[in-house]
Amino acid sequence: MHDIPLIVISYDRYADLWKPFFTFFWKWWPDCPFQVYLGTNHRTYEDSRVISIKTGNEVTWATRLRRLLDTLDKVYVLTFLEDFLIEDRVDTARVVRLAQVAVQNHVGCLRLAPNPAPSEPVDGYPELGRVLPGDPYRITSQVSFWKADTLRSLLNPEYSIWDFEFKGSINSSNLADPLWCVWQPAIKYQHSVERGRWLPWGRKVCQQAGIELDFKYRPPMQTGEKWQRIYYGLRGRVFWSLPRATQRKRWARIVERHANK
Repeated sequence: MHDIPLIVISYDRYADLWKPFFTFFWKWWPDCPFQVYLGTNHRTYEDSRVISIKTGNEVTWATRLRRLLDTLDKVYVLTFLEDFLIEDRVDTARVVRLAQVAVQNHVGCLRLAPNPAPSEPVDGYPELGRVLPGDPYRITSQVSFWKADTLRSLLNPEYSIWDFEFKGSINSSNLADPLWCVWQPAIKYQHSVERGRWLPWGRKVCQQAGIELDFKYRPPMQTGEKWQRIYYGLRGRVFWSLPRATQRKRWARIVERHANK
């Protein structure tokens, strides 16, 4: 497992999230067997368990991630975002087993949370499913084991994180390596920030943990934004309740609109 680095993809503008992230990370995963790296621009996070990788002045999300991959120069990596707060004890043995499955089967990406769920079972691995071409969010920034070369192939230098998910999903159709996903989460987490603001859940758990948040730097989500998020959440539930074939048709229209922006 020492050959698979765990990368927290971040940069200095999100430095206020590092303490919340690592507080929950080490609380729920104290025996993490992977060397942990944090992507930054110029800053260093003061924790002996974390190695900061400085990528220089800010560029695009995809270029920054590519620099992290090139610096580490490993065959596989485990990726996190800095606003993914772990909320339950991590079963280390299971995560290690999944890492071994990914390497042994040359999997391009093995997603550790079913967000969204896969489409069909993988023979011989009942806890895993295949993510097929045309599936919604076939490419996502969720916590995953990635073959580094597969990930690089999706990182257009101009891509934002949203381009990576939308346009990357389109461009993933010709990938040689399979994309797999768990049916049940191997790591339970929630994202805590949206559009640069603290979500109610993230704010609550940080306050309960005694983590002081600087709302002048990153304010909480406002009432109007909360209602908008609830609305989009309800739309999302309707979308994910549809048959997968219907999801694919609607997803194709969504990514086409995004690609034309």
